[in-house]
Amino acid sequence: MELLADLDPEGDSLTAVTAKMEMPAHYAAHYGSAREVETLLLCLTRALGDLEELVELGAANPLNVGDGSDRTSLYITGTASILTEDGGFERSIGDRDEKVRLLLDHGGQVFPLSILTQTLTATGSRIVLLTPEIKLCMEMWLLEIGRGLENYPVGPHDEENCESEASTEFFVHWAANAVVDGGVSMMILMVMVNAGYGYDVLPLLLDLPLCPGGFSEFLRRLAKLARHGSRSSLLLQLHDELRAAWEATAEVFVRRKS
Repeated sequence: MELLADLDPEGDSLTAVTAKMEMPAHYAAHYGSAREVETLLLCLTRALGDLEELVELGAANPLNVGDGSDRTSLYITGTASILTEDGGFERSIGDRDEKVRLLLDHGGQVFPLSILTQTLTATGSRIVLLTPEIKLCMEMWLLEIGRGLENYPVGPHDEENCESEASTEFFVHWAANAVVDGGVSMMILMVMVNAGYGYDVLPLLLDLPLCPGGFSEFLRRLAKLARHGSRSSLLLQLHDELRAAWEATAEVFVRRKS
């Protein structure tokens, strides 16, 4: 890769697009190792300069250009399978997390801001509906936290116990601000999440719309959970992007109400 980059000082081959709108960054995010992603980022930086500063210069960060399905490099890396055939969970997730760190260090985003803004304003100010792509991210990354809590028994004063409490608080607030139709019993749902079974009802929660009035608090508690114990950098990044999009749409909601 470095040899090819030396033959192409302008970096055209590093940002070339296939018929499926895929670039080298998309392939590296999906199939490459952390070392290969690092090498690609070094080549991109050498050819284009600081990737995080490209937006200020009126250019696009190639890491945040979507493929044919509008998936960024960070989205692809973060949602790729982390289980290997021989059960090498720790090794593969470690490589995934290193790739995530590298992409974040170079300005990688899970979603383009425009897509999140469109999502949060799609239903006006009545409810907040999450797209299938956002649901997938939240389900995968929240369940990683849940698996961590299951795998490590905790005592009353352990840090993981605080993370368990943060999880329960998060799911309780989520359920309390969900818009429930006649097919879902709010009482049963609240009993489940209060008893610590939030991860078990996560697919249901993801399908329920949220009240706009409680969305800012939902995001605050999501960030609190992501910072606890296992510290999910992917969840934190998703929170930051959702909050930025929510703040950008707040004025739209205010104008629609007035």
